[in-house]
Amino acid sequence: MGSFLYCLTTQPLLQQLADEFPDCRALAFADDAQILGPPQLAAQEYERWRFLYGALLQGQLNDSKSICYSPRLSKDEVRGAGLPSGIEVSTEGTRALAGPVGYTALCRDFSPGDHCRGDREFEGHH
Repeated sequence: MGSFLYCLTTQPLLQQLADEFPDCRALAFADDAQILGPPQLAAQEYERWRFLYGALLQGQLNDSKSICYSPRLSKDEVRGAGLPSGIEVSTEGTRALAGPVGYTALCRDFSPGDHCRGDREFEGHH
């Protein structure tokens, strides 16, 4: 029941982000959220999410538990777009919504038999 209530409280904020940042996508499952989009807009949306989460829900995002996956840009380019310094940057892949996202080698190492959602899925969001 707690996860359901959490989702009910965050859904209006996620909808607000979708309205404010139409060129990005915020995907969420319970307390895991991913923001997909052009780096500068995604960084801006993340900062807006941090503000809304803190101001309206009295919560704090933990940058050290976050990761940015950028299949095309270097770590320096991603940082230059405004990503907070406390967020790790990976150019190989990450885990999103309980599954691997990234290059095939990373996905194979993640768990034999899992299907990889490769970087081609995100071609419109770089």
